[in-house]
Amino acid sequence: MKVALQNFYKCITNHPQYNSDCTLFIGYSARYFNIANDICKDFPIFNPQLHLKCMELDVNNLEQIKNSLTSSNLFILFYDSDYKQPLGRSVIVQQIISELKQFWQKSCVLKDYGSYFNEAFGVCPSELQNLNNQLMNIANESNFLRYSDDLGSNLEVDVANARWTSVCGCGNLDLVPGEIATFGKVNGIVKFTGSFLSIIPLAPKYGLIKEPLTLTIKDNIIVDVAGDDIRLITDFKKYIQYNTSNATVEEVGIGTNYAVKLRGINAGFEERHVGLHLGLGGGKSGSDHLDLIFQSGSLFFNETLIIKNETICFDNLTIQNAIN
Repeated sequence: MKVALQNFYKCITNHPQYNSDCTLFIGYSARYFNIANDICKDFPIFNPQLHLKCMELDVNNLEQIKNSLTSSNLFILFYDSDYKQPLGRSVIVQQIISELKQFWQKSCVLKDYGSYFNEAFGVCPSELQNLNNQLMNIANESNFLRYSDDLGSNLEVDVANARWTSVCGCGNLDLVPGEIATFGKVNGIVKFTGSFLSIIPLAPKYGLIKEPLTLTIKDNIIVDVAGDDIRLITDFKKYIQYNTSNATVEEVGIGTNYAVKLRGINAGFEERHVGLHLGLGGGKSGSDHLDLIFQSGSLFFNETLIIKNETICFDNLTIQNAIN
């Protein structure tokens, strides 16, 4: 936990809204008391000037919570989704949603992390910054990104003129480090196994996808869906047919955080899992973003192998997933 807390603190100090005399608010549901308590004990050691407030996310504290969200320079919330409620928002989150939207630039929501905080922040952000930079240097010299696996996937992304973004915990609004992302023309067939990530509750319903979902993609558009799980195919088709952007690959990402393991729990940190993810939706009004996070497979920039089955491997560098 100590290493994860130190890395977490580094990510916070690199956040655009942080300063040395910062007021930081930690809001937590009861399940996350221990994490919040450790932050409250350790962070003043890291920075004695830090003004720290911690409070349970309970409806009885509603006005105090709203005031803290408004007055803080940065706030971090730990809580779980409640899929019995609209959009999975718990009762307390529904009560503060206007503040979350208004102050989104200073908002860091760590939702559905469960007991995996140590995974999410298991690698030093400066190390991931260096790793991401190395990958982007290779990417910038490449014309295409290719994905394949033992199931028969064969996907190609035109990245000849792509602009890459690094999420490494060094100046990002998103706290959790370990990803590079871009947009490019996508074509091919994938046999998807892995996890979904979205407010659309496919991950809570299906968990880790082990029976392949076959997607045919032409010029970024999903034109065919097949597989053996009829329930999953039906639900997935409902999603992509709801909005044209939902059927469109709007983002291509490569996770680089080798401490993260896929859990199928719809937690944001899973997007940093080493390997490919494709982001659907979010490009048009009324669409909902959904990430397809691939469990394994091989990624190449041109002919250079960069990742194989959760292992980063290029220029004699081999980094395996750190969690057994």
